[in-house]
Amino acid sequence: MAAVRNSWFTPALADLATQSMRANLLFEPSSPVQLRLGAEVSHLGGTGGGAEADVPFVVDKVAPYAADSINASGNPWALGDRTETGRNHADLWQSAITGHAGLRLGQGAVFDAALAHLSIAGHQDICPHAGAPWLISGTSSCYTVHEFAPFGQTSAELRLHSPDAGPWHWNIGQYLWTYGKTSWAQADQTVPGPAGASHVGARTLALFGEVTVPIRDGWRVVGGLRQSWDHRVLRPASMSTTYAADFHHIDFRLGYEYDVARDVLHYTTLASGYRPGGLTYDGNLSDARRFDAESTLALESGIKAGLGRVLQFNLAAYAYRQSHYQDIDNYNGFSVTLANGQSYVCAAGGAQPAQCSVPVFNIARASSYGLEWNIRVRPGANDQFDLEGALMHARFGKNLPTCATAAAPQAPGCWIGYNHQQTGALHFVRLDGAVQPHAPTLTLRLRYEHSFHLRSGGVIQAQGDGFHSSGYWVGPVQDAALFGWQSAYWTGGLSVSYRAASARFELSAYVRNLANYAVKMSALPATTLGDPRNIGLSARLDW
Repeated sequence: MAAVRNSWFTPALADLATQSMRANLLFEPSSPVQLRLGAEVSHLGGTGGGAEADVPFVVDKVAPYAADSINASGNPWALGDRTETGRNHADLWQSAITGHAGLRLGQGAVFDAALAHLSIAGHQDICPHAGAPWLISGTSSCYTVHEFAPFGQTSAELRLHSPDAGPWHWNIGQYLWTYGKTSWAQADQTVPGPAGASHVGARTLALFGEVTVPIRDGWRVVGGLRQSWDHRVLRPASMSTTYAADFHHIDFRLGYEYDVARDVLHYTTLASGYRPGGLTYDGNLSDARRFDAESTLALESGIKAGLGRVLQFNLAAYAYRQSHYQDIDNYNGFSVTLANGQSYVCAAGGAQPAQCSVPVFNIARASSYGLEWNIRVRPGANDQFDLEGALMHARFGKNLPTCATAAAPQAPGCWIGYNHQQTGALHFVRLDGAVQPHAPTLTLRLRYEHSFHLRSGGVIQAQGDGFHSSGYWVGPVQDAALFGWQSAYWTGGLSVSYRAASARFELSAYVRNLANYAVKMSALPATTLGDPRNIGLSARLDW
């Protein structure tokens, strides 16, 4: 398989060219035994989505703009960073191996084993403009970045569970996940080259179990536990010291299900979850600082109802409470004292003294609650209407502890720092009671589909959809200039497909983002846009 995608920006800022080869094998030597193996090797060239380095600068970016004002410019994708496109290039090799084995143990249990491994190696050459303050102006600088030098990720799971049929459902197992990534650059490091490489590593081991028990007609109780052990490793760039930390967490799930009627189910679930803690280097302490796991307590209650094929209706209310919400400060422009006693003002970009590192921190509390619904109506055999939506209220807690660690205001509260996207000046904003990022109050999705049945037995399906979101902040920084604000918007798309009577051939055409509306994806450290209008054609042939 090969794919080539031109840049969405004019002139082209980044493109993507991939070539891949995939093989899959399904082996069933006997009915109780099933084996599946898969392998894929891919080469990624160009730059852009899927091949762009995390460091040192974003390639596809635009100048900061208030709210959604860039959409008044005609073509927002003609306002990007004027990089030297011929010198942007990636040369990455990616390989993936997957395997699954299943064994039915009589009528009462099934044993599953799954394994997956992903590795990436190679380098990227990127030449973005990096002039302060918003990474668009200035002279183009080229960097060779060995972001995956190497990268490896492995997951394995052993699971023993009940068959699908039967009133009782149970599931027990063990999960293992490992991750390692070493990165270095020819420039932008205090110690250049592989000798100054940074390394991050992780290992998660978990034991889990869940059971669904019928207690009386129409009533079922659901319960589950998961114990996780996490190990994190950090070696900062240009340093020889490797730091390590260990974490553990117990999560639970408890709930019930009730069959109100034959096609009506009511459920309530109380569950916990977590995002593992880790390590971050604090230059002010000249040491790695441990940050806590982010934990969530979630309560959800809802109803799933149906009236045959004609109507399906799902409604859920939820409330989430987060503790130790994780965030990272990324700002510069404050003064530090170096080891030789000299004063230094931290600047943007790499190769900064260790004292300029600003670490990850935990915000004490955050919460959200809301409603979600999904309605599907089929008035006839050939028509289908879908309405999906959500209402959300998401806020950070009040009276929060200290967050920022360098040059922050002395007043109580959770202050986070940022650099003004036009002037580069250092500012701080207080998060106490503020709206969480990417939390629109209202989202709606409408979809209509009609099927045309041909005399040949083939089917043509036509579909139109629309999506609406109220306004929201794209990051925790809520600035007066609205550089971090995405205004409310509508967007939509159209598609049509033909499927042959044999179902062995299918042809599809689509238009996405019909209005060519630019959605703001990020504001710091650079402003980036979502996808423009996309027109596509795809074909599938089975033999």
